[in-house]
Amino acid sequence: MPSAPAPIYDRILNWTSERGSGNLENFKEAWDWIRISDETQSSAPKATYGLSDLSALGHVEIAWGGRGSWAVARPALTMLPDSGCRAILVGARTMALFSGGSDEFAAGSGILNRIYGEQVLGFDIDVIDPEPTGRKGPSAIVVAGESLEEIKRLAAALGIDFTFSISRELGAMFPSLERATALWAERNVPQGHPLKQFDPDRMRWVDCPERDVYPEGLYRAEASWDMVHILRQPGGRSVEVSREHGIYELLRWDQISALQYSLRSRELWVPVGARLPLLQARAATLATGLLPKYEKRNDQGGQVYVNIEASLASQIADSLKQELAQID
Repeated sequence: MPSAPAPIYDRILNWTSERGSGNLENFKEAWDWIRISDETQSSAPKATYGLSDLSALGHVEIAWGGRGSWAVARPALTMLPDSGCRAILVGARTMALFSGGSDEFAAGSGILNRIYGEQVLGFDIDVIDPEPTGRKGPSAIVVAGESLEEIKRLAAALGIDFTFSISRELGAMFPSLERATALWAERNVPQGHPLKQFDPDRMRWVDCPERDVYPEGLYRAEASWDMVHILRQPGGRSVEVSREHGIYELLRWDQISALQYSLRSRELWVPVGARLPLLQARAATLATGLLPKYEKRNDQGGQVYVNIEASLASQIADSLKQELAQID
């Protein structure tokens, strides 16, 4: 019997899956309608955070430029690292594929429910509600197979893709921080908009007055249509950057190590002020199929990713020019 779902994330995942694609405006409208119509979801995060969470979980892809747009990914089964032959369902979750509203999973109307009920293939299903573990996000659909071949046969029967481990595949292809910086184009700090500067020691944004000349550092202009991030480099050159890569470039300048890893518990801790870029965040998230859990350390808030192999933790740190702090 599946656990009770997290309503807003499960409902918005169904909506995006059935719609297929759209822009940020219609996603926000749908998100806010669900949140307002269900008083238990009044504390749900902003729509943009919800969309980013779905992206980190491999359900949607996002283009933030202009009005912004999103598109749901094709459904796929991908193996979880070191999990005893378990796979996670990522991508679109249409009602035709999976129906999680029934008390008895086998009574659902989706093709995955039907195949499970027929008990022809050797697998079991667990629908995990992330809320009791202190996490956000939609329910995670985990398939436990008797063998890798059974998981592959299930994917074929569902007519969806299969990959051995998206988490490991992404870890092997992270772009380096140097390659990210090569894409940055020159742009001055915008004038006439609320401005903040990133404080790398406190890992937070602080108010910044307008100046004729800005010192080295990372700035965020809160324009009416978007957030613009500008990095003032040594020598006076200004470039527009992505927020996450800009922060890690600034940390590299100041030789600040932000990431912590425990080999014993296989946990990677990342400060909320220096969130991982999308590819790294997705690789870490898809080691479990669940979003990270919030945990405060040394008076600093952070995100804890679990089931992280030492090799993946090193790949994430290396791609961001970070010295990985090993903890017990």
